[in-house]
Amino acid sequence: MKKAVFVPLVLLVSILAFSQITLVFQTHWSDFRVNGIFDRNGNLLYPGLKHYLEEYEALNPGVKIEIREVPFGNYLQQILVGHMAGRGADIYNLYSLWGVQLVGSGVLAQAPEYVASKVVSDFLPTAAKGATINDLIMGIPAEVNTYALIYNKKLFENAGISKVPETWDELVEVGKLLTKKDSRGVITQYGFAFPMLEESSVSDIVHPYFALLYGAGGEPFNSSLTKSLLDSPAAVLAMEAIAKLFKEGVTDTAGGLFDFTQKNIAMVIKAPWYASYLKEAFGDEYEDIVGIAPIPYIERPATSAYTFFYAVHSGSKNQEEAWKFLDWFALQYKDMPDITRAGELGAQVIGVIPPNAKDLEHFRSQLVDLQEYVSLLDFATSEPNIAQGDQIKKTIMDEIVAAMNNIKTPEQAMKDAASKINSILQSAK
Repeated sequence: MKKAVFVPLVLLVSILAFSQITLVFQTHWSDFRVNGIFDRNGNLLYPGLKHYLEEYEALNPGVKIEIREVPFGNYLQQILVGHMAGRGADIYNLYSLWGVQLVGSGVLAQAPEYVASKVVSDFLPTAAKGATINDLIMGIPAEVNTYALIYNKKLFENAGISKVPETWDELVEVGKLLTKKDSRGVITQYGFAFPMLEESSVSDIVHPYFALLYGAGGEPFNSSLTKSLLDSPAAVLAMEAIAKLFKEGVTDTAGGLFDFTQKNIAMVIKAPWYASYLKEAFGDEYEDIVGIAPIPYIERPATSAYTFFYAVHSGSKNQEEAWKFLDWFALQYKDMPDITRAGELGAQVIGVIPPNAKDLEHFRSQLVDLQEYVSLLDFATSEPNIAQGDQIKKTIMDEIVAAMNNIKTPEQAMKDAASKINSILQSAK
């Protein structure tokens, strides 16, 4: 008769710990996007990221997923430094503009064939393109976003303005009517606001400019993405349109688009997640205050768009498990309704346009504030995935700001932007 074998408890715990896989999910999301949205009584209304990770852990007892939150402004640098130091995350939520640089630096693993085929078949073409670098699909689309005009309905009503401006000239005139100043000439109510430089992401300045550029018939780069076209007449015209708001006293650099919650800003241009932020800030007042409309155009309706995607680190020791999680999270459909968990999180909590076609179909009718942004996809031009995209974008912002502050003329600012960008593109070859 064989004797029973007893495994010491310490050894058993060690074996179980050794067999457990830990994945690190890195994102720039924070606050309610991670924890979820609760009502005033503390009841969960919409689950945040951590709830989906806990669900996956419950289904897969040998897997633990940790969230690593990194401020957006430090995100790209942190990825590059972490990769070189061997401390990269397993899974990244990435801004598509960084894709070329990250692939060139060897940071990202190519998506498996089963993932790539689902991205092609199930996702919006704009979103799939955002996850495609050098003709290879490097991840799963996480979000696609357009830009729209957000306006304060109450301020419009108080000023006797019943029509939202359709053209940029109309926006300038309406902005004048909505601007108030004190006896010293200091703006106390902004007809239109751009971000204060210290609060802004670069996108808050560059993307609205791109929208005007597209609406003026221009492009920021040539078709091969090897040359800047920001010194073109259309590019200068778009910069002159922005500068006009400052010259006409509609705005200044002391305003800030996040002051919209103070109810003293009439109009801003922002992506859909900002509407989600305002919904949190205004609560029951949201529907009465916040209006969303297409960006007023120079010559024709247009807007800019950008995308994010989920990717796996090439240095991860758990790539197979990382892709398995992303398949469950962003590709597999839940029963009743037929949507992905990533799409549910994006639409209900993050406040973005779901990139999956089925998710979009489901949430389009449910989320009224997203409908205007979705309709703008027909007029949207997506930000191109270009080499040294982050550096180029910051260069564009610097020149736009110089024109805003009247340090340079719009023509000189755009000429300098084109020259600097062409140097960056040349050195990237």
